[in-house]
Amino acid sequence: MTKIFTFGSCVSRDVFNHTPEDVFEVTLNIQRMSFALLPLNGYPITFEEIDLDYLDDFPWEVKMMVTEISKSAFNMVKSADADYVVMDLIEERFDFSEFTIDGSSYRCVRSGHFENFYEKYLKDKTTDYRELSIDEYSDDEIRKYFNMSISAVLDKFTIDKIILIETYYAKEMIDEDGNIVPYENQEEIKKANKRLKRVYQIMKEVLDSYSDDNLNYNLIEADENTYGYKNHKWGAFPVHYTDEYYEEMGRAIKLITG
Repeated sequence: MTKIFTFGSCVSRDVFNHTPEDVFEVTLNIQRMSFALLPLNGYPITFEEIDLDYLDDFPWEVKMMVTEISKSAFNMVKSADADYVVMDLIEERFDFSEFTIDGSSYRCVRSGHFENFYEKYLKDKTTDYRELSIDEYSDDEIRKYFNMSISAVLDKFTIDKIILIETYYAKEMIDEDGNIVPYENQEEIKKANKRLKRVYQIMKEVLDSYSDDNLNYNLIEADENTYGYKNHKWGAFPVHYTDEYYEEMGRAIKLITG
């Protein structure tokens, strides 16, 4: 059985909900992480310090948020028990928050739980706050931070053990009657895909720089005909795809891993 470490979003994770149980075992799953933020200064807080009662959602998602804010993912990578790393960059779509506490600045992903977390644990301590996105980073800045993130992964894994899933927001979805219908906010989809295209290009350049004639990273290229699925278990959203998409990804990963 091949042990898998998924690093990115629900896209990488959900692939392995559509593969035979005796083929893959996901031993570590890290989500809601921006590779462009991971090398930055982390705010010192732990999962044990969080009162989960005020967050009406899954504790695992809160743990991922705390992992991202504290920038402790690299410690998890160091102890990963896996044969391959399956990555995607969907989380780079999120905007960021930057806040200053006691003279130190921190940046983190503004994902689902962050606003509640900020109000309860950070706002009273913050002397400066702003919202930004990866669009404010130059290509060189993104390349630098991606390089630092990949370098940390390569301290544990060789380059040929990295599988990058290139995927984008679907423009259309399959509805409950099997019809192909467009998502409503096409401008948001266009904006997200423009951002994702840029970061994927830079990440591929970084991974290429660590590859050579003997060892190369593995790329599963984007399929422009990918559809979302209205009845997806996580709801209708442009990165919640049809079962066929995840099954095809699983077959592609199986070919890579042997």
